[in-house]
Amino acid sequence: MRRVRPTLGVLSLLTAAVLSSVVSVAQALRLGPDYRHADVIAEYEERRLNEVRPLLEPYHSVEYRAKDPPGAAGALQTGYLTQYVVVPAIVVEGTKRPWLLLDGRPESGPPDDPRRLVLEHDAGNGVRLYRAEGP
Repeated sequence: MRRVRPTLGVLSLLTAAVLSSVVSVAQALRLGPDYRHADVIAEYEERRLNEVRPLLEPYHSVEYRAKDPPGAAGALQTGYLTQYVVVPAIVVEGTKRPWLLLDGRPESGPPDDPRRLVLEHDAGNGVRLYRAEGP
């Protein structure tokens, strides 16, 4: 009788694991082939930046500022996604370039900059393209 209880416990755990696996596989098979969970963030960024891409000259660098402070984990990831979306333009963080791509909060105003920034295009959702004039 002492061996029956542990055996039943192990069998119940194995049964639960098998049922969980069957449910997971069934859910995965019900998802269509067009479901791409890994691309959700990339597609969101692409929709946000699609309006700006045609305005940028190919193979020219554009200064990029994210809503996250430089060095934050989110700023690095957002910078990589932005570079991916605006190719063939080159995204450079923290340099004085003639173009500034601001990925900020929608309610924020123009960034602090010693140069005169002229708003060229507001793509909405915090994405704005500025042309820098002056030193």
